[in-house]
Amino acid sequence: MRLIAVLALSLLIALPANARSLNRSEQRGLEAALAAYSDALAEGDAAALTEALPPRLLRFHAGLTGMEVPALEAAMTQQTQAMMEKIRFGALEADAAAAEANQSKLADGTRVLWSILPARFTMEQDGRTSRVDQPVLALRDDGEWYLLRVDPGQKRILAAVYPFLAEVDLPAMNVTPAE
Repeated sequence: MRLIAVLALSLLIALPANARSLNRSEQRGLEAALAAYSDALAEGDAAALTEALPPRLLRFHAGLTGMEVPALEAAMTQQTQAMMEKIRFGALEADAAAAEANQSKLADGTRVLWSILPARFTMEQDGRTSRVDQPVLALRDDGEWYLLRVDPGQKRILAAVYPFLAEVDLPAMNVTPAE
């Protein structure tokens, strides 16, 4: 019994204190963003995938590279397009209704609503199809939803832009052969 109480307490501590369900408007906005992202992934629309990235993150990357944001976006779109010529992606499956919304405040006072959503898609490369389970980070920043696939290797950069992510465990991607 004591073990169960300790486990329950540790799970409560691990959850953000302000986690909640999305309201109807937030959920509709996230559903629309997820549908657009899924379509872009399945259609190989590199420009739309780049547009799904948060502007705050793009400005940070631009500052690191010394590039202007439009030049960075063009380079990222070109790199994504080159990758998508070699790899075909299936539609993204993610459930906005299951989103646990967290609200955090940035140093400039901006409130950011965010959630890490379990997601799945397929990819085909060299005649082999794989199923990819890779969570999506959904961020509502300045009233707009932005999406990016979660990669624990990017945590330091993400936390530099969104410091609240420094304490969040970002799940790893899992790739398995498609059945």
